[in-house]
Amino acid sequence: MNEFNNFPVRGRFELAIVGSHEIAADYYRLNGEQILLTHSIIAERVGEIV
Repeated sequence: MNEFNNFPVRGRFELAIVGSHEIAADYYRLNGEQILLTHSIIAERVGEIV
């Protein structure tokens, strides 16, 4: 199973891709109770897994 982590100090969600050293990441900012996603990084391998 892929591992999902939240790094609030970095403002970043990460999804570690099993079987590789790659990650998918979403950068975010908090606005009250809302989360604004500002940038996404998705490795090509993610498309093969999903």
